[in-house]
Amino acid sequence: MVDGGRFHNEAAAEFDGEIVVAHDLMRVAVPVRIPSGE
Repeated sequence: MVDGGRFHNEAAAEFDGEIVVAHDLMRVAVPVRIPSGE
């Protein structure tokens, strides 16, 4: 678990930019993909 955490932290630091972009895209896409009926 510790090694996985360290890897996640390092990966987050390196791919922080990509994660932010993906998160922004998800914030826009999710509401659109979810049916308004639900």
